[in-house]
Amino acid sequence: WRVSDLIDFWYRQASEVDGKAQHNLLKLQIFRRFYVMVIVYIYFTRIAVYLLAATIPFYLLWLGPVATETATLIFFVVTGYQFQPAVDNPYLQVSTEDVEGREYGLDD
Repeated sequence: WRVSDLIDFWYRQASEVDGKAQHNLLKLQIFRRFYVMVIVYIYFTRIAVYLLAATIPFYLLWLGPVATETATLIFFVVTGYQFQPAVDNPYLQVSTEDVEGREYGLDD
């Protein structure tokens, strides 16, 4: 077993009871996907591109920067797509209750 399996189990158990835990589980899954994307991007641009540049002939050295820039473009496009403004975005949910005068203590 892994700690992440226990966390997943706990969040799934809690999400059946509480809506806030389900919301946190959704945010955790989005963060996990983003974290994996960042790790893959870092490893590819640092290690894979270095190995590519070390193994290709001199006249093809331009492929290293092209691979880095292509990976950067793909990373930012995918990140922008995942976090684009949407109606059901878990990070930018707008409250549906009326809070017009509540901040000033004007509850009716």
